[in-house]
Amino acid sequence: MKAIRILKRRSVPIMDSIPIPSPMSREVLVKMEYSAINPADLATLVGAYDEKSEYPVTLGLEGSGRIESVGQELDARLIGRRIAGYFRIGSWSQFAISNLWHEIPDDLSSEQAAGIMVNPLTAISILNLVGDQGSFIVTAAMSSLGKILIKLGLTQGKRPIGIIRKSSQIEELKQLGLENVLDSSSKDFPKKLKEVSEKEKPSFAIDFIGSTITNSLLKVLQPDGTVIIVGNLSAKPCEKVDLTNLILESKKIKGFHLNDYKDNLGNWESILRQNYSLFVPKIASIKNWTNFQEAITEYRGSLSSGKILLKIE
Repeated sequence: MKAIRILKRRSVPIMDSIPIPSPMSREVLVKMEYSAINPADLATLVGAYDEKSEYPVTLGLEGSGRIESVGQELDARLIGRRIAGYFRIGSWSQFAISNLWHEIPDDLSSEQAAGIMVNPLTAISILNLVGDQGSFIVTAAMSSLGKILIKLGLTQGKRPIGIIRKSSQIEELKQLGLENVLDSSSKDFPKKLKEVSEKEKPSFAIDFIGSTITNSLLKVLQPDGTVIIVGNLSAKPCEKVDLTNLILESKKIKGFHLNDYKDNLGNWESILRQNYSLFVPKIASIKNWTNFQEAITEYRGSLSSGKILLKIE
């Protein structure tokens, strides 16, 4: 079969020929129709996950298609069903393996379904970590995942605090029902963050940015609070972290990768079914997968504009 792969660290991805994988006991082999591009794919391209990557590596985490074969512990009658999956073996390929998948309802297209796994499952898992805490902070609140965290959090009765970098984005988040939206580029941001946090008393912050904002979040959390690092859009190290927050108030900085938290998803299928309207992504464009380089370039320039899909043939 054909697959889009990186053969060695930071090498240019190529269309490669590899054997069709076989599903293990409770896995399914999926004949892919559409695969989504995610920030984690860009991180893999620049070598950010080198410690966890075994090269060559096939790109892609999610997508949609039809079940081609099943593992020994699954019912063969599943073959042919249309599913959306999170994939162990990369989804930018003609066939891919999944043990975390969801049957697509009739009123959802395969294109829409190709992007309903990574962000929703990440949001579900993170909010399970947040638990019953009433308030939490989200940076990059206008990102696809940021908005899902906010919308899902609101349905659970939580009180998200959104942080953005452009004042023009405030109104859109207010329309989602978000009461507290802060612009990190404004001069009075530290003051406003402190005031809102004193009122809402958040114990968790979900950080996609890194750099200096991580310490700003740590500073305003309640004692025993946790900053969950989901991304590093700044591409900079966490700077000026005040260790007294860790030592005297038992605050924590914790990394998050969905692969390590798949057991923390609880009743994720039920949540997914009940909230399709929150999770179905806007599709920015669909490219034939032979044009994957063009698709990657387009996605780099418009991360918050919607999903870019690869049509697999």
